[in-house]
Amino acid sequence: MNGLNHPTVLIPVGKERELPEQAVMVLRALWARLGYQANSFVEMQVEIAKELVHADFAKFEREMLCNEVNSLRQELDLIRADRNEQIRKAEVAQAKLAEVIDSEQRTFHALVAEREIAKRAIEQAEKGVHQVVMAKEKEAVRAGAMSEEIHRLEKERLAAVLYARTAEEQAAMANITAKTAAAVAMSAVQNSQAGTPRVAYASSPARSPAILPLANPMNQPHCVRPTTPSGSLHPNHRSSTPRSGLAGSPHPVSPRPRTPRLSSPMARLSTNNWSETDEAILQSKIRERTIEAEEDRLAAEVARLAEDRIKLRFDRDRLAPPCIILQRSPTTTFEIDLIMSPHIPLHDSHLPSSSQLPPPSHAFISSF
Repeated sequence: MNGLNHPTVLIPVGKERELPEQAVMVLRALWARLGYQANSFVEMQVEIAKELVHADFAKFEREMLCNEVNSLRQELDLIRADRNEQIRKAEVAQAKLAEVIDSEQRTFHALVAEREIAKRAIEQAEKGVHQVVMAKEKEAVRAGAMSEEIHRLEKERLAAVLYARTAEEQAAMANITAKTAAAVAMSAVQNSQAGTPRVAYASSPARSPAILPLANPMNQPHCVRPTTPSGSLHPNHRSSTPRSGLAGSPHPVSPRPRTPRLSSPMARLSTNNWSETDEAILQSKIRERTIEAEEDRLAAEVARLAEDRIKLRFDRDRLAPPCIILQRSPTTTFEIDLIMSPHIPLHDSHLPSSSQLPPPSHAFISSF
């Protein structure tokens, strides 16, 4: 290494050897630093020249060459070791690069698989949203039909209540009519027992006997009006037309009060201590039982509609998730937000609110 840093000056062997000018200047400077004079330096130079004549420079050159060869070998060894170290580092870097490439490839395949999974999840979510929208539309239609049915049932309930009131009024009117008929019959019996001759009237096809129906076959309300012996609506009314039974009679008799004739079923009931009032009360009780059964049915229908509404809301909340989060690896996370478009209704606007439903009546509250 010293040969490289300080190159030696080669002097040919077998010739006169003189120091180069640079060497002479260096020696002179050193000699002056040591305190010698110029004459001493010349003498020293002469001595050095004598030594140089007898010096064996070939040996020194061989030693110098050997030293240079050894230094070069050491440098070659260092270069070879450095090369081996570089090769080892390159192999390690290549192995790491292969691992990174393999990891990137696995990550790419995982990302592709997660993308397919996310795509299928989005498609399923869209299908679920479409199904939820269709179900909401169907439930909205069903809710509208139920609302109409509730209104109809409410109208029927009101009609039934009015019918019950009408039936009660009819029963009261029938009771009054029965009392009036009983009073008329009692007055007729009293008049007949007082000694007044009684004339039997034959049934005429032109005028049928008085019948007191309590309910027509079509269950339509009507009033039962009391009749007088003359067939009028007022007891003081006198008919100007002669009766068919007295038209050809040689002994005309003034019209007198008589007992109103009843139909055969009512006559049998009268003989068995069954009055018209009892018949009217029985009919009113039957109507009341029918009305109560109808009210119970309406109450059960309203309760069923309320349960269907609650189940519909629970199904809507269960089938409409806000978002889906897919996480497959610690470093990769996919979040898919289901952004609803404005034309997809996901609220209760189609369902009837509580204010739109008819208010429950006291009959419904008592039935619950």
